[in-house]
Amino acid sequence: MGLMVCTQPKPVEAAPIAIAEIIRQGVKKVIIAVDLQIQRLQNESIWLQNAQKTIENALSKLRLEEIADWTGRQKTLYEDYYQGLWRVKNLISQYQRVKDIAKIQAALLNEYQQTWRLLTQSGDFTFEELQKKQVIYSGILQESLLHLDQLTFLMKNQLTNIGDAGRLDGIHELGMKIQVNYDALRRYNTHNLLISQYRKQSKKELNTLKSIQQ
Repeated sequence: MGLMVCTQPKPVEAAPIAIAEIIRQGVKKVIIAVDLQIQRLQNESIWLQNAQKTIENALSKLRLEEIADWTGRQKTLYEDYYQGLWRVKNLISQYQRVKDIAKIQAALLNEYQQTWRLLTQSGDFTFEELQKKQVIYSGILQESLLHLDQLTFLMKNQLTNIGDAGRLDGIHELGMKIQVNYDALRRYNTHNLLISQYRKQSKKELNTLKSIQQ
């Protein structure tokens, strides 16, 4: 006589844990790297501003004819300080935008985990339904992981080869993609939570009806 084994369905995992953890750690690293870059650039900006003020103070003490006799080297030096300061401020703005994008990804991950926890603990969905929903959520997280790779690339020094304009375009395009992915997650969360709420209400009404009929 063969031994009969009764197996229970394996519970649906609360998340594609590996993907979620990669995203969490990656976003954390990007934000830390951005903060370090911004601090370095702010220090450079302070140095450039002080150098610019020194030159401007020196100019204010010169007579008009002396200013007219400025050498080309001094004029170029002043212009270099000005251009350097403008570029540093521009880079700070770009890095701040990267940090904002990373925070959107962090918000995406948090909202996913909170909603998925509610769905799996609600008792309003079958095992098969949760499996199907997990596939959709996994797709959204995979897209977020791809965006994280692109965001990390934007932080690399090699990107300076494409110039400030190219980097700015890349940041803008990536920001739009991440926002679209985030909006898709929020819509799907809302859809699932509404179904859960509807089923809870239906069960409550059914139980009320049964109690009245008894």
